[in-house]
This record gives sequence, structure tokens and C-alpha cells, in this order.
Amino acid sequence: MRKALAWSLVAAALLACAAASAGPAPREVTLEEIEGFFRMTEEELIEALGDDYVWTPTGGEGWLDGMEYAELGLIFAYFEDEGLLFLDCLPTFEFRGVRADEMSFAEIMGVWGETTIHETWVETPDHPAFALEYYIGDCFFMFLSFDADGASGSRLTITYIPEP
Repeated sequence: MRKALAWSLVAAALLACAAASAGPAPREVTLEEIEGFFRMTEEELIEALGDDYVWTPTGGEGWLDGMEYAELGLIFAYFEDEGLLFLDCLPTFEFRGVRADEMSFAEIMGVWGETTIHETWVETPDHPAFALEYYIGDCFFMFLSFDADGASGSRLTITYIPEP
């Protein structure tokens, strides 16, 4: 269920691509931090990271107001009492040697390992797209591009899918 939700949110986010914040590259974020973010309420996140964020539309057609922490390169998408639904990564975000907007799918697989490129679509089948998926720890990383080989870069979204 969360994977299906992740697909729909990521696909919609690709069309709604949030603009990158100007400024220096964000600091490196660890997997442990990312997993920890998903266990925090919105209030706990603000307490941990401070109030240096801006509200940014994210998700399909900007249906969510996300908390953009430019220094991390992340937009935190909370929804009502559901908690953190996903992390929308700004183009400046880099994780474990991968920066989605600057790397093709082949380059990403060269760093994170081989995986299948899935054909999908964004919002309707008239908008074909392609995705790489990785499970790292309790997180699902999806790179989505309109190019079959991701040559013009991709959009990265992270969701949390803990082991039962």
C-alpha cells in the first residue's frame, strides 16, 4: 500500500518539480537521519532541525505544503495525522554518491548497483516515465525520469517502508 502511494506521489511530484533553492550544496544526510525523520511528528522535526524552513508546494499539482529545509536539500511532506508521507529531494540533494539531477540511470546504477528500469507513467498513460527503485534500510528510493535512460537527470523521492 505505501509503495503504491509512493509511486503516485513521486510521479505527481515529477510534474510539479520544486525549484532548487539558491545557495551552497546541502550538508550530507545519513540513512539513520532519514529513517529518523519518518518517525518524527512535524513538531518534533521543527524542534530537531529548527525553524529555518519555508513552506513549498509539493506532491501532485502542489497539493501538499512541504517544509523545505534548503540546508538539507529536502522537502518534508506531512499530511494531516498520517505523519511524514515522503521526502521530496531538491536537485541539490546528494546521497551516497548520487545526485539525481546530474546523473543518468546508468551512472546511478554504477554507484548503487544494477536494478531494472521500470516503465511507468505520470498522472496518465499519455505521460510515459521511467523509474529506478532501491530499498536501503527501511527506505524506498525512487528516481523518476521522462527519459528511458534518465539521460537528462531524474527526480528523487524517498518513502519509508519499515519491516513489519
